[in-house]
Amino acid sequence: MFIFVFLLLIAVVPSLAQPVVSIPDTVLLGTGTIIVPVRLETPTESFVASELTIEYDPSLLTIVASKGPLLEEWLFVQNHTVSGIIRTAAATVSNEATVSGDLLLLAVTFLPDATSSVATLSITRAIIVETEAITIDGSVTRIGVGATIAANPFIQGLNEPSGWRDTVYVEVIEPGLTIQPIVVVSVGADAEVVPMMAIANGRFVGMLPTVYSASAQPNNGVLQVSIAPDQTQTIHIRRMVGDEIAQQTTSTLIGLFGDASQNGKVDVIDASLVLDMAVGKTPKLPQHNVDDGADISSNDATLILQKVIGIIDLFPVQSSWVE
Repeated sequence: MFIFVFLLLIAVVPSLAQPVVSIPDTVLLGTGTIIVPVRLETPTESFVASELTIEYDPSLLTIVASKGPLLEEWLFVQNHTVSGIIRTAAATVSNEATVSGDLLLLAVTFLPDATSSVATLSITRAIIVETEAITIDGSVTRIGVGATIAANPFIQGLNEPSGWRDTVYVEVIEPGLTIQPIVVVSVGADAEVVPMMAIANGRFVGMLPTVYSASAQPNNGVLQVSIAPDQTQTIHIRRMVGDEIAQQTTSTLIGLFGDASQNGKVDVIDASLVLDMAVGKTPKLPQHNVDDGADISSNDATLILQKVIGIIDLFPVQSSWVE
């Protein structure tokens, strides 16, 4: 009797495997179209049929759906007559396949007048063979049409007798951005492009040497600062998608070599903060690589201390530009 009950309990325990249908979170750079997959994981045995319903905001997106590689040889139909709703069904001959893969490919495009840069793609129905699948919604985020420039203190401090000022430090922040931005710094008639370097996802930094001068000399790679140090200069950022200028904003010149505390001057606390960078306790920022070496090290901290107490007037990285 006990053995019978035990075997019966085993027989009615359901399978833990349940199909999962998901849409990933994706990022669209600038204008254009992005292909977003609808993926099936852990399908049931004898995977021979699927039914999906995808919903989205038609005031933000247009979507064209097609079958994915997993349904390449399958019979496939779709219904897109209701705005914002895509219904698909697919079937094939009997088989024992249990493979995972992309059920659908969604060609997603933001409308020109879209009022939001983030759009949700929702799976409201997912039937695999006869089993209701676990669903995971996704999203599309459009970037490359807006950016910010870090608001740090603008350039200051004339370094006599050379006439060289501290270097301009520019930071551009836009989460998810992978294409290097173009940054132009201008003072009066002078305008210079700042080479930018990616240091994290969506974060770019660049530096530009400056010199005090009575006249501007555009396009020589060195910014001629001939106005009072308390006046505001201008930074233009242009996000390039192909040949298209997608965005432009303005801000002020920012940063000082060695000013790790960002308090507008170089002092002993900056040496301590640069040591933290050297040993990996905090992120390394290129404007604190003052010895012009391959990486930030304790030598950079030593040079900062030397400048604080007047042993040096210029950091080696500045001296190399003077030469």
